[in-house]
Amino acid sequence: MFEIDPAEATNVRILIADDQPIFRDGLGILLAQHDSRFEIVDRAADGQRAVQLARDYRPDVVLMDLEMPRSPGIDAIRKIVQELPGTKVIVLTTFALDDLIFESISAGASAYLLKESPIHEIARTIRAVLAGQAQLSPAIATRILEEFKRLRSSVRRGLSTREELTNRENEILNLIVEGKSNAEIGLSLNLAEGTVKNYVSVILSKCQVKNRAGLIARLITP
Repeated sequence: MFEIDPAEATNVRILIADDQPIFRDGLGILLAQHDSRFEIVDRAADGQRAVQLARDYRPDVVLMDLEMPRSPGIDAIRKIVQELPGTKVIVLTTFALDDLIFESISAGASAYLLKESPIHEIARTIRAVLAGQAQLSPAIATRILEEFKRLRSSVRRGLSTREELTNRENEILNLIVEGKSNAEIGLSLNLAEGTVKNYVSVILSKCQVKNRAGLIARLITP
C-alpha cells in the first residue's frame, strides 16, 4: 500500500539515533538487508548529536529513541522538525507511555513504534511516512483510539476549527477520529481515495497541523 513508486525509486537516507550501540548498528544492518534502497547515512548516540548529524546530512528519515543522554529525544524531534521540514522523524522506543506518545506527536514525529516491532513493520512505516502518512504501531494505535473514544464528545464540542470546516470536511474529520484510512473513508462516503486525500490536506491546513499525527495531538490536547 505504501510502496515507493519504482519510477521514483531512489535511496532512502536514514539516520539512526539510539544510545545502545548494539541496537543502532544491528538495526542499520537489518534495514539495509531488508531493502537495498535504505541507506544508513550515520548513527547518533545522543539527542544533541542526532540534531547535528540531521543538519549535516539532511536525511529523509530519522529513527529516534526517546531516552538518550545530553538532549532528550523529544527535544531533538522538535528541533529537527522545525529546522528540517523535509526530514521525517519516526520514534522507535521501548516506552508505550501515553505522555511520551502524545508529546512525541505534538513535537512533530510522523510515527511512533516500539523497539519490539518486526523489521518489516519498521520498513513499512518508513515508506508510509515518506508517502505522507502518519503511522502508529498496532498497540499504540489501539491506545490512541481508546483515548479518542473517551474524549470524542468533548472534542466535538471544543475544537473551534470545526466551525471552519464544510459539512463534507466535518464528515471526513469524524472518520479520521474513528481511525479510518483514506481508502476506508472513501468507501464510507463513496469518494475516490485521491479525493479523500485532497480533503484531508485541506482539513490539516485549516487545523494548522502538518499531518494526521499533529491532528491527533490537536484533538486530544485540552
